Amino acid sequence: MKKLVLGAAVLLFAQMGFGQAVNESAIIPVSVTLNAVSRLNVESGGNIKFVFTSINDYNTGFSGETAPIYRTTVSVASSRNFSVNMYSEAANFLPTDNAANTLAIENLEYQLDWTGTAAVPNTYASVWAQMASTSTAIIDNTTDGDGGLAGDGTANRFEIWWRIGTTLNSEGTLLSQGNIAADHYVANIFIELTN
Repeated sequence: MKKLVLGAAVLLFAQMGFGQAVNESAIIPVSVTLNAVSRLNVESGGNIKFVFTSINDYNTGFSGETAPIYRTTVSVASSRNFSVNMYSEAANFLPTDNAANTLAIENLEYQLDWTGTAAVPNTYASVWAQMASTSTAIIDNTTDGDGGLAGDGTANRFEIWWRIGTTLNSEGTLLSQGNIAADHYVANIFIELTN
């Protein structure tokens, strides 16, 4: 019996010498889903109305530089760099009383004032420009390599200052253009956010 036990012990020790360590592994899948977030919000000034009631109004026009009622505040929340384009629906203001009346959209001008906490964009409409019916970039920072404008609405806020019929407009004042018919003229201005 001793020989049998001794033989089993030798066999067991021999087996342990030739045994291999067992490594076990497990796989843990980890996924990340990033959805692009882009929100454009007109915070105030979503309806700008210029009312000409005197010869002085026709001669000097109205400007967002002097009256906050001619300003639109816009904010953008975006997870990526973005650009903002703006354009008029038509080449002229549309009359509501007489379809034959015309008022060129170029009489309307705009300028941006960056009020956000983020750095000022590489390109933005910081000088007065005439409104057009073709899409125009008013903010463009999509190629900025330092993170650009990605951020919330507090970081990316700007004012659009509007003016019409001022002496600084290349169309001239409404009085100098002569014979613009009295009417109620309307234009839809589109602001588009892309990234």
